[in-house]
Amino acid sequence: MPVAPAQPGQPAPQIIKSDVDTKQIHVQLAKIQTELKSKVGPADLEALRQQINEKVDYNEYSKEVNRIDSLIEGLRQQSVNVADKTNVHDKELERLSQFVDMLSKTINQIQNSQSSPHQPQMQQSGVDEAAMREVMERLANLENEMINFKNEFSRWIKEFQDTLNQKADIDTVKALEQSLLDRLNEIVKALSKQFADKNDTRKALKLLEKNLKNMYDLFMSKNGNENEDDAMFTKKPLGGTSCASCAKDVIDLYGKKVEYLPWGKLPYRDPSERIARVGQ
Repeated sequence: MPVAPAQPGQPAPQIIKSDVDTKQIHVQLAKIQTELKSKVGPADLEALRQQINEKVDYNEYSKEVNRIDSLIEGLRQQSVNVADKTNVHDKELERLSQFVDMLSKTINQIQNSQSSPHQPQMQQSGVDEAAMREVMERLANLENEMINFKNEFSRWIKEFQDTLNQKADIDTVKALEQSLLDRLNEIVKALSKQFADKNDTRKALKLLEKNLKNMYDLFMSKNGNENEDDAMFTKKPLGGTSCASCAKDVIDLYGKKVEYLPWGKLPYRDPSERIARVGQ
């Protein structure tokens, strides 16, 4: 089957592989050719031609052949159009094309031999109407398979095109990528503005330290006394401890009477039990 040549700089066109089992079609075609060779000889073929001329309307047969040729040509044209858009391997369809071409040549030879007036008249052999009907049925089956193949092929092309239409093209992807990069740059710039400058932070810390020192000096000059460095009852490191009432002028300490409990009401304890040592 002819395939449109690839343009310069483009990959070689390839035919999309359909869901139809083309190998099964090849096997059936080869089987038909083998049976035809084994059952029909030259004399039988001439007798078959005479029977076809007598019992089959040649015009209807020619129309059928032309319709098959038109279907084949339509499939070829569709395959060429698809090959320009896809990059799928075309060996299977090329092999099918060879078988279809071979079948077309055989049909053309039969047509030419029937239309030729110089063919010698052969004696009628044992080929009967059943053999002719079988050949016609097989041709009809082949035509149906080709039609089914064309329908499946068209459906697959439509689904493939619908899938391609749903995909984003390269321009849309690049635009999305650029938009994401711009947004990331904006976020980075916004985050960088939220952090304080190192030099400004140092200046602020020095100013805070200076203000704290001034406040401490002011407090010491107005309300300071000799006990600011004491920690509870400890004067200074290694300075020992002092009495709270003497060192801190504690005057609010007072005694409080607690609840009286006589010894006789305490829980009983066996005097034979030994007192445990401290820490046990």
